[in-house]
Amino acid sequence: MVSASLKFNETDFITASVQEKIGIKSVAIHCVELPLLIFGFIFCGVFLKVIVRTRCFHQNLRFLLGNFALSFLIVIISRFMIIMPLLFSFLLNRDVGDILWCRLAKALHDCGLYVGAINIIVIVIERTVATVRAANYETKKTPILGIFMVNCQWLFALIFVWYNQMNAYSSGYSVHMTACQREYISKVLSMFLFIIFCCDFVSMAIFFILLYINKRKYSHRSNGFENHYALSARYQIAENIRTTRLLYPLVTAYLIGSVISICLLVSAGRLRKRYIEEGVIFSLDTASQIRLWGHGFDVLFDILTIIFPHLAIYGHQSLLREFKKLIFLDKESRANPRQPRTIDGDKLIRSMSEERQLHFKNLEDMWNMSSGRSSVRKS
Repeated sequence: MVSASLKFNETDFITASVQEKIGIKSVAIHCVELPLLIFGFIFCGVFLKVIVRTRCFHQNLRFLLGNFALSFLIVIISRFMIIMPLLFSFLLNRDVGDILWCRLAKALHDCGLYVGAINIIVIVIERTVATVRAANYETKKTPILGIFMVNCQWLFALIFVWYNQMNAYSSGYSVHMTACQREYISKVLSMFLFIIFCCDFVSMAIFFILLYINKRKYSHRSNGFENHYALSARYQIAENIRTTRLLYPLVTAYLIGSVISICLLVSAGRLRKRYIEEGVIFSLDTASQIRLWGHGFDVLFDILTIIFPHLAIYGHQSLLREFKKLIFLDKESRANPRQPRTIDGDKLIRSMSEERQLHFKNLEDMWNMSSGRSSVRKS
């Protein structure tokens, strides 16, 4: 007969020491995680500083990228708030964590994760607006769209975290664990993860489409691109291509991380479900096996916090140049700032003489094309 509820050895959890509840495996993983968190905090902080200082992106996109880094920083800080009490509790063999402190840390952790999870979707929306309104998007510097999207993200995350904690189901044995080991999970969480996973694939497809559309617009420059598009539109189309190329590796890495994360969380859920169906009596050992899947997710996220800033900074010349200025490695660019260029390396802003030469060159090309058509018709 399949068991409908989780059975656990209550005596085993009550009589166990704090060190036994935390486990040496968890301590070892936390010791590996701490340096990763430190590196991730430094890199995300530097990336946030670079985004604030750079002016190569529209303000809306800068808000969203900065919000991405901010969500990562909040998750990192919350992990410190969770790990440090656990390590001190293990060393002292008594629970030094406060219930409210640990619950707040869990709420901050989940809130940062949810904001980071839906930020890719929001960036896709912003890039779609930039592509559709390329003619005048760059001239309108208002950050209203970016501020609205950021506020919506945090409002949704706060509401979802509140609902999740208020409707969390108890694992039974969780109340006997240390304060920072207790989990607050509701039934709607798995549905939310599935929706995010599907949206990641949709985001990848949309990025392909946006890159194709902007490349197609830019490829028309030989057939009067300069005449059909104003300077701001030319700049925005070229910048859309660069930005999409920048965001594409970020979305790809995010997609890979999402796939691995979903596999880890689903594996933990299935293992727990199998234990329930088989009527396995939960002990500290079985609880530790399930908890290891969660540790794998935490380590994976720590690695992503290190990879993401590098992909962004080295994926765009302006970000890389600003990063070098920040760490005092690019003194020459301060004295001789680079001129904006097209994706082919040509000057985007030309002098009057250069514009005149380009005008006569276009006339010559049009003459040659019309002459060629006339000769074809005669033959």
